[in-house]
Amino acid sequence: MHTSYKVDQTIKKITISSMLVVLYVIINRFIAINISAFGTPAFIRITVSTIVLIIASIIMGPVYGLCVGIVSDIVSAVVFPIGAFFPGYTLTYAMAGFIPGIIFYLSKKFNISDKIFFILNVTIESVLHFGAIIYLLIHHSIPVTSQKVFTLKTPLLVIIILLLLISFIIITIVGYRQQKEKKSKSFYSVSKIWFSYVMIEIVCFFFLNSFWSTILVGAPFSILFVLKIAKSFFTIPIHVIIVMPLVRVLEKRGVIQSFPAKEKEQKNTKNIRKQ
Repeated sequence: MHTSYKVDQTIKKITISSMLVVLYVIINRFIAINISAFGTPAFIRITVSTIVLIIASIIMGPVYGLCVGIVSDIVSAVVFPIGAFFPGYTLTYAMAGFIPGIIFYLSKKFNISDKIFFILNVTIESVLHFGAIIYLLIHHSIPVTSQKVFTLKTPLLVIIILLLLISFIIITIVGYRQQKEKKSKSFYSVSKIWFSYVMIEIVCFFFLNSFWSTILVGAPFSILFVLKIAKSFFTIPIHVIIVMPLVRVLEKRGVIQSFPAKEKEQKNTKNIRKQ
């Protein structure tokens, strides 16, 4: 008995989604790195569980990515509860699973070039970097929690500003070189993945999570917003650096292409059945 192509693909996607949910829960609970900075033991908490949502969204599209985000957060809250369950954070991770998929979908549908994504990345990063520099020059301090700021002495202030400038230059050069490459250019480019994660940071963490924290603990939204931006200078490059090799491996294995290439696979399936 033969099943239809759509049923085969639905079963495949549900199976992969289930595996990714389990992987997310394990990573979110057991794999995290706390980086101390500015007098705070855990100024940056790097948990790469968001990468699972990005991969799910890229492989299977925005709807499945959204579902993986919702189920992953609920299962994590049930199996490894940390405080009371709050549905706002479920929305955050649903959007984290939705955003990359919709970006790649629209990119393919409207044939948006890497050049456009490069321009968008440079524009957003320039606002973030130079906005941060202006903030530092005005306040001479950086928020490390919702209630605590770390005052920067002049030498440290200068070093941080120089690092921000170097970071912006490196991002611009890498993005420019990548979108200029002609040989074996992949649809799943650095520019698209970088833009995807930048949008996740802005929508999910700058705005949504800051808003949820304001509701739950009454912390000032503006302080939380600035704090999220400060942490993003660490988290965005780390996530992109980890995601890119994973995407390349999945691309070489044919995992990513297997879902968009419906027509080709459908023809092959029909030929096999005829034989």
